Amino acid sequence: MTVGLIVILLIVLILFFDVVRSAAGKTELFPLSLLLVLTAIAGLRYDVGVDCHVYREMYDSPSDIRLLALEPVWHYIIAGLRSLGFTSRMWFILTAFAINTLFFYGMKRMSVNFYFSLLLYVAISFGFVETFNIVRQFVAGGILFATFHYVTEKKIWKYVLCIVLASCFHLSALVMLPFLFLLRIKYPMWMLWGGFGVCFLFGRKILDIVLTYVVPQIADYAFYADNLNLEDYSGLLKLFYFLIGCGILAVAPRVMKRFTSGYLFVNAVIIGLVWYFMFLDVQVFTRIMFYFTVYLFVLIPMIARVFTPRTRLLLMPVIVLLFLAVTLKMHWGVPYDYDFLFFY
Repeated sequence: MTVGLIVILLIVLILFFDVVRSAAGKTELFPLSLLLVLTAIAGLRYDVGVDCHVYREMYDSPSDIRLLALEPVWHYIIAGLRSLGFTSRMWFILTAFAINTLFFYGMKRMSVNFYFSLLLYVAISFGFVETFNIVRQFVAGGILFATFHYVTEKKIWKYVLCIVLASCFHLSALVMLPFLFLLRIKYPMWMLWGGFGVCFLFGRKILDIVLTYVVPQIADYAFYADNLNLEDYSGLLKLFYFLIGCGILAVAPRVMKRFTSGYLFVNAVIIGLVWYFMFLDVQVFTRIMFYFTVYLFVLIPMIARVFTPRTRLLLMPVIVLLFLAVTLKMHWGVPYDYDFLFFY
């Protein structure tokens, strides 16, 4: 079985549960069942993705020098699991459960259509499938996503504390501290359009400036400025994200008018796409976009609500299929292996 096939099966399962839920009435059993299914698939995976393989090797080798790159909290977690006789499989199960639970909770708190958000979480390439690979950052990102309702409720200091907590699991979460205040500004539409367009057209030039003058000043990342070979990028993925951003900006005024917190999610997604346009050649920086683009899981259901029911019925599957096509192209042929070895 491949990762792409698993994504298709999950999409079918979510749609089935949604249809049954609509007929049977409100029930918490289906979301819980889906949470357990996603946790099992992600937690039992074996060497799916480069980072997954690296994490397993670090767990199995206490003297591995790469462990020095992990935040201290991970050392305590790994040491505790080892002392109980667990293999790395239990670490993957626990992190998968944490990530999926945090995203489920965030979608339940913020989404106007939980099942549609869940479909997007599975269908979008930087959602569920990416958690197979980027574990630590998605634990941190999950904390930020699950507690973003504090921002919509204007409980900013609570969210600042959550950012600090998230940084204990991945230091990059601290990037949200300055961006938190940028997210809360109600920008005029001409400014959003202008910034988005400039970064799409001149992202590489902006990257050159950042690599020359900014990155060398950051001790942990200065290495990348001197050891990076940039290549010309002309992939369709950049154009796809540009069109997605244009679609969001086109309907943003209607979203902001209907939802008081809509501007927060519009800002977050546009900032994430702008970040992608600037840093798409540098993977270690590109991943920062995930802290922002995950709010598509909440924003797109909001966008669907501003249309008539008939238009919405046509729009929702089209959106899912567009994102799903990108995900399947990237992951269709990736083999999925698993094991049940929990103890040494």
